[in-house]
Amino acid sequence: ELGRSTVPHPSYSLDIAPSDYYLFRAFKRHLVGKKFDNCATLKKCIGDFFCIPMQARSFWEKGIQNLRRRWLNGIDNDGDYIVE
Repeated sequence: ELGRSTVPHPSYSLDIAPSDYYLFRAFKRHLVGKKFDNCATLKKCIGDFFCIPMQARSFWEKGIQNLRRRWLNGIDNDGDYIVE
């Protein structure tokens, strides 16, 4: 009626695997070996991650460049996901 249609989305794609994103991998490394007794300590740990010096401008720039590289790699390989 509105002239629009739904485009099916693949079950796995370069853009829908948040666990592979640069930020989530770095955050996962930050959490290794940590245990949380309550929500407050978990929130503090999350806050600490975003405040540590590692999260300098270069950290974020590298993440964006990695994402761009992955997208271009997918385009170059006709949408196939390539594991590094």
